Amino acid sequence: MPNSEKILFVDDDPNYRAVLQRAFMGHFPFDIASSGQEALDWLNTRGPYAVIVSDLDMTSMNGLELLSKVSVLAPKTVQMVLTGEADFHTFAQVTEGRNIFRYLAKPCAREDLRAQLIECLTQYRIVDSEGLP
Repeated sequence: MPNSEKILFVDDDPNYRAVLQRAFMGHFPFDIASSGQEALDWLNTRGPYAVIVSDLDMTSMNGLELLSKVSVLAPKTVQMVLTGEADFHTFAQVTEGRNIFRYLAKPCAREDLRAQLIECLTQYRIVDSEGLP
């Protein structure tokens, strides 16, 4: 997997960030941001990212606000929501009219998340090969 296919996880829960760190170290090149603003800063300084995986319920900037900004700043980046808000209403609200490729509920088995990340990276390759800006 090319290093340009980095993943950015965004979650304000330090315990969940630690879980992600342990689960995916050595499997994917990735960074983990603790807030929406940190994610945007990293997008500008460490990007590009092939995939951004964001929690929804974060302080100061929620996941929807972050991903809306990502759509403008990095339109090729594939977006995934990984959240504890797992009801159908939330799913419909999150995905309607947005560029969300996947929506997963916490807790999520590592193998399931890994499989979804692989699908997101495949989608990124498709979008990237189309030569869009």
